Amino acid sequence: MEIITKQVDNKPLTVTIEYSHLDEYTEGIIKKVKALNVTICGTLQDRTFSLSISDIYYIEAVGRKAFLYTKDEIYQADKKLYELEEVLLETSIIRISKSCLMNMDMLCSIKQLTNSQLEATLSNGEKLIVARTYLKSIKNYKYIPQVIVITQPTEFGVLYSNDEIKAICDFAHERNMYVYIDGARISNALAALDTTITEMIEKNDVDAFSFGGTKAGA
Repeated sequence: MEIITKQVDNKPLTVTIEYSHLDEYTEGIIKKVKALNVTICGTLQDRTFSLSISDIYYIEAVGRKAFLYTKDEIYQADKKLYELEEVLLETSIIRISKSCLMNMDMLCSIKQLTNSQLEATLSNGEKLIVARTYLKSIKNYKYIPQVIVITQPTEFGVLYSNDEIKAICDFAHERNMYVYIDGARISNALAALDTTITEMIEKNDVDAFSFGGTKAGA
């Protein structure tokens, strides 16, 4: 993906997206760009604020009122929960229960509970329950992948050659993604491939990696 920016005087901010074919990745980018124009009004201490989607972690209905939860504050929304859901239909905020909407961009991890529900942990550490009725919303959400994670070697003992790692990195970086190598057994891979950390990681432009000690006998 190529990103081109230029300043044009006396013209509003314009985003043009060109593509050869419309795939899920491109659709996700278009969706995120459109969401930048969506704001929600919230009241805090008798003052009204315009909140961006990227500021909202989740929205919860308490009685007939809806509250917007950001990293540090809680705002009372100017609309009811069902009205907010309609406004946010094409954004990353989806319904996860009768009383809650969650921003999928803030989702850190998902844990299966024994009663067919899911426990969602957000990036600020808060936990929300995804009701069974809305599990499909989570599963059908179209993510824009940001990181490719590989294990070197894999759990089955398969090794990635330096050329293969370079190809993966090139593929990722062309799409503004990152590459992370789980190196719990990376010392074994270095010995088997007769190479060095510099050759495998630095020269292939790997963005991040871990170096295992315990599994290497430390």
